[in-house]
Amino acid sequence: YADVGALQQLLGAHEARVAAEAYAADVTYDVTLPAPSVDAFAAAVRDATRGTARVTPQDPAARDA
Repeated sequence: YADVGALQQLLGAHEARVAAEAYAADVTYDVTLPAPSVDAFAAAVRDATRGTARVTPQDPAARDA
């Protein structure tokens, strides 16, 4: 939970929309980003969390299947 504030700032800075979030042993966000922002967002998350967070891009078409 220590990095949630930093992550929330990054969400806004990268035009991310939060579709879902879950707080349990770990924090999980399901977000939608503009395609050109994905790599920069992932790098910023790694930097802000000192490598403890993971960003797992998913193909939007796979969600609609």
